[in-house]
Amino acid sequence: MSFCKIRKISNEVQMTLKDNQGLDAIDRKLLGLLCEDAEQSYATLGDKVGLSAPAVHERVKRYKATGRISSVTAQLDPTMTGKPFLAFLHVDTTG
Repeated sequence: MSFCKIRKISNEVQMTLKDNQGLDAIDRKLLGLLCEDAEQSYATLGDKVGLSAPAVHERVKRYKATGRISSVTAQLDPTMTGKPFLAFLHVDTTG
């Protein structure tokens, strides 16, 4: 079997392992873990997905560079910040 044919087969296998957004199973798991707790170390994340810390770091850098991760935010505890009140406001602008 020629090198080109092997490469073509390899590329086809790689394509089937990724979804239509270019995410493989590790990407989906890693993004899910980051959604749960974005402060986890790369080593901890790597242990959970089966990658090294530098490999996780590269993936996270790629997610940020491509906009897959648009921001990292903090969830504040309302009572600890002295703002325990939650309000919803509806404004009707018809007319």
